[in-house]
Amino acid sequence: MGVNGIYGLSGSGLDIESMVKVGMLNKQSQYDRMYKKETKQMWEKQAYSEIYSTLNTFNSSTLSKFKMQSNMNAMTASSNNTSAVTATANGEAASMAHSVEVSSLSSNAYLISADEVTRANTSDDAKASSDLKDVLFKSLVKNSDGTYTVTDADDNETTVSGSDTALKFSLSDGNTVGTISYTYADLYGTDDNDAKTMNDMAYDMRQLGTNVKAYYDSTNDVFSLYNGGSGSENKISLTMADADQGGANAAKLFNNLHLQQSANGSLDGADQTYTAGVETSVAGDSGKVKIDGREYSMNNNKLTVGGVTYTFLDTTEKAANITVSQDTETIVENVKSFVEEYNKILDGLNDKYYEKKYSDYQPLTKSQEDAMTEKQIEKWNEKAQSGMLNHSSQLRKIIDNMRDAIANPIASIEGKLDANGNLIGQYNSAYSIGIDTSTDQGRLRLDEDKLRAALTKDPNCVYNIFGSMDDNDDPSNMGIANRLSDIMHNGLKDIEKHAGKSSATDDDSALGQSIRNWLTKMSDFKTMMDAFESQLYKKYDALEVALSRMGMQLGFITGGSN
Repeated sequence: MGVNGIYGLSGSGLDIESMVKVGMLNKQSQYDRMYKKETKQMWEKQAYSEIYSTLNTFNSSTLSKFKMQSNMNAMTASSNNTSAVTATANGEAASMAHSVEVSSLSSNAYLISADEVTRANTSDDAKASSDLKDVLFKSLVKNSDGTYTVTDADDNETTVSGSDTALKFSLSDGNTVGTISYTYADLYGTDDNDAKTMNDMAYDMRQLGTNVKAYYDSTNDVFSLYNGGSGSENKISLTMADADQGGANAAKLFNNLHLQQSANGSLDGADQTYTAGVETSVAGDSGKVKIDGREYSMNNNKLTVGGVTYTFLDTTEKAANITVSQDTETIVENVKSFVEEYNKILDGLNDKYYEKKYSDYQPLTKSQEDAMTEKQIEKWNEKAQSGMLNHSSQLRKIIDNMRDAIANPIASIEGKLDANGNLIGQYNSAYSIGIDTSTDQGRLRLDEDKLRAALTKDPNCVYNIFGSMDDNDDPSNMGIANRLSDIMHNGLKDIEKHAGKSSATDDDSALGQSIRNWLTKMSDFKTMMDAFESQLYKKYDALEVALSRMGMQLGFITGGSN
């Protein structure tokens, strides 16, 4: 609002407020036109952002699965001895039978206490103790001066500082190494009796980041170490520090745990021996298998050969047979999925492209909304926002290119021969394998019987038609999934150039720049309107004062003051 007027002094009956509003009508009309243009462009940008998000997801996620040989040339593998070996096949596997003999399985490095833990402290109170000090020492006493007196199993006494290293060792899985170190104060604990225990040590070992897991079972007094990976490359390596750096006590500790290597459910019968400054290591065993007459060594009871991944569960007395064949039903389902996804995208584009535009319904101004109910506003805006992308050149280009991608044959397939010299070029288009493109608005329809017949004659036809690549990026030689990916990529670039990636206006798109320009114009125009309104109030205030003076003069002349 501009400068307030002084009204009614002349008795003229002038309604200055109404006069100012009338004077502002032209300016307000100009401002409203700018507001409506800016609002419509914001709606258009929002509509494009929704399309951009949908197409981007289709391109980055959905299409990728239709380029993959594992999906479009799916294979299946069956075993006649599933208790010993199972298998899965990817799209590169050949339809054939394989002979598999399992001589031995790979195993994990595994150490476990073969007997109860030996404790240097043989008192009745220490028999069930899990404290490391009771395993290592006959006693550990804290002196009044803060030092500690250590008595070993042979009754030898030593005075040490609480900060001295009591035991130190390193643990490795064959690749990653971590170190554990405890002081005498750690082993003794505090008045709250938080002395380090075997459970604490096992926990600290698990936190080192190796693949070796350590556990202590207090119920059975058993300590165990287990490498999660199998095979000879996966180890449990314990390296004791030098004797004067805590290695002597570390070696004594692990020797008292009576660790033996366990494999196939039994112990090897020999306690591991640990010595200060020395590394002691055990490793898993690699398995031995023979596939189609060739021997292989494996570290994790799993092996991939020729597109077939074998999982070995037990040894075999006679060769197991693995039969690989095409998984026709999975391929059919994947093609059906493609048709559904394609139609969903095309329908969405067509809906926006042909959506009716109600030209008579423009964005509402604030004053117009004030005169309407919420439901009326909602219904109005629903029509005003419809048709934002009606006959969009960006959408038209994408729609046309999508149809071409499906309808045009793959030139690189024409005239191809299989390994036996048979012509396979007859299956070089979507239509040739049962995908009909002649329906309304380019929607696809699948003839499953025709697809299955094509797969019977040419098992690779679906993958060739969908996933073919071209070193020169020539679309005519590409499979339809790769063609569509290029179309989406280029279409997204066009949309981004015109409307950006989102509804935000702070981008370099044409619409983003235009909207910012309108906002600047509107802001400048609003400032001008406020100044113009102030001038009108001043003008009519002056008129009111002039009329007042004329009234006084007229009264004086006519004697109207008596």
